[in-house]
Amino acid sequence: MRMYLAVLIFSLTLIWGLDYYIYNQLKQKLNRITKKALFWFISVFYTLFFLGIKFGGDLMHEYHQYIWLFSWFIWAFYMIYVAKFNYFLFDLINKLVCKIHKRKTRIFTYIGISLAAINIFLFLYGALVTRFDVQVKTVEVKIKDLPESFEGFTIAQIADLHLGTMNQNYDYIKKVNQLIMDQKPDMIAMAGDMVNNYDDEIDGYEESFSTLHAPYGMYAILGNHDYGDYCQWESDSAKKANLTGIEDDIRRLGFTLLLDSTAIIHKDSSSFALIGLENWGHPPFPRYGNLQNAKKGSQGQAFKILLSHDPNHWEAEVVGKEDIDLVLAGHTHGMQMGIDCCGIKFSVSQFIFKQWNGLYQIGDQSIYVNIGIGYIGIPCRIGIKPEITILKLTKK
Repeated sequence: MRMYLAVLIFSLTLIWGLDYYIYNQLKQKLNRITKKALFWFISVFYTLFFLGIKFGGDLMHEYHQYIWLFSWFIWAFYMIYVAKFNYFLFDLINKLVCKIHKRKTRIFTYIGISLAAINIFLFLYGALVTRFDVQVKTVEVKIKDLPESFEGFTIAQIADLHLGTMNQNYDYIKKVNQLIMDQKPDMIAMAGDMVNNYDDEIDGYEESFSTLHAPYGMYAILGNHDYGDYCQWESDSAKKANLTGIEDDIRRLGFTLLLDSTAIIHKDSSSFALIGLENWGHPPFPRYGNLQNAKKGSQGQAFKILLSHDPNHWEAEVVGKEDIDLVLAGHTHGMQMGIDCCGIKFSVSQFIFKQWNGLYQIGDQSIYVNIGIGYIGIPCRIGIKPEITILKLTKK
């Protein structure tokens, strides 16, 4: 409740503070009641919107299939008010410069207007183009004790589909799955967050997944969103039934679901252990996984690969503590905003997750963090494209 009140107060202060500042500069042009009403409509709308997030929780639960519409409202809020903040900040700087140097200039105001325009362009481009611009990354991963029969073995890694915010975009998921099949992977691994919260989010996607297969199997784990922890339930039994439905639906799509369990992958006379951990995260993310239980049955295998949704788990329980060669994770989305181009990687997510995008190695142990196929919060990806990873195993 305290966190919600803090966010609400901050949001309302931002909304009304920025709009009041801009209104004072435009009020001579807003000389009609209709113009004034149109100007303040957005302020009133988002005030009611943020109040409704808390007090309309039951309604949001009942109509959760419209979460995609909710996410568009959030997207519009960020696009509008980040742009307004850019203008406000540089216009304020402009006034200070004029006061200090006692001469008129508009240069900083024009910079603020330019940045606001760039911000609006990036949000539109990220929503209309980058959001669906799937990239296929091929990455070579060196395994110390890789048997000769697994040399060149390929794993297609995906994560964070978040089907609930796709608004039944079956064609996009079909496109993603066709791109996977074009790579002809030996195995497919899904590193969690198939849905946002509800089991019915998967309904209708069966055909989109019908062509997805791999000779050595398709495996999946649960992510923090798959447990239904971010919505209100009328009872514990209802929440449990929803989780059971999600698990059954993932299996129905063709995946073997690893719930703190291990699958042994055989090829010729060799094999390796694929360990699947239930979600393990630092607070406020839920922690259900038990690595000791999950790795039972993996003893004696030539090498071990762990599916663990949250990359923070790697340094917390794996590196230097377990004989696990490779961890496949997701979860970060790269915050859906940042830079991943020309060898430059930057995102706010790197201040939360030490390993947030791509391949990381410490000694003989590695982790690959996939930045996801879908999106959550806002239907937008700015500079951080959705990703299919093809991991090619080779002997170190």
